[in-house]
Amino acid sequence: MRSRWKPHGLAQSLEEGYYGAQTVTSQIALSMEHSSGKLIKLGRNLLAGTDMFSKDVVEVFLTSDDLELRTIGYMLTVNEGNRLEGGPTLELLDSCAHVLMDSCQLDLKSDHFSFNRWDCGQELARLFSAVWRFNRERYQLVLEKIRWVIGNLWMNGSEEQREAILLGACEHLFVEPEWRDFFANWRRHAKLRLLFDEASALADKWREL
Repeated sequence: MRSRWKPHGLAQSLEEGYYGAQTVTSQIALSMEHSSGKLIKLGRNLLAGTDMFSKDVVEVFLTSDDLELRTIGYMLTVNEGNRLEGGPTLELLDSCAHVLMDSCQLDLKSDHFSFNRWDCGQELARLFSAVWRFNRERYQLVLEKIRWVIGNLWMNGSEEQREAILLGACEHLFVEPEWRDFFANWRRHAKLRLLFDEASALADKWREL
């Protein structure tokens, strides 16, 4: 099974930043000289390891044309961000939001290094909550990008993808009043106001339990 989400891992890494441990940087040479198969092996080793690794290493994965490699970059940033030298940056988190958007649009099967539509909905909610809880002012642009991705996926997705966004992401996010308020501009949108109203109604039911 793929590396699982660590609920507080990203928020912890954003707060603690650079740990001063030895960083894996020499592996970056693999980026241009070896096949995607060897990069996948490198990514698997990094995800299973304990050493620090650099932003350059993560960028090799997140800038790849191969979505599987980009998903590894997502997992390194989000699941293992406490080992990322300097912590996740705005640019890396922005790229992570795009990984989830592309994965949901392709509606992949859930695998070691791929997200299906339900994974994407849940990961968007978790990514948003982790960034918000640490420092919503500093990472405002990331939060806005996640909001845009959620809205874009719902407006342009299939019925199944729209359901995953509603139930996997929005329903859970809208339980928190502050987070719901962050999406309040959807009320003025011709299409997204429907998503806002449906998610709010579902979230209110959860709050009543």
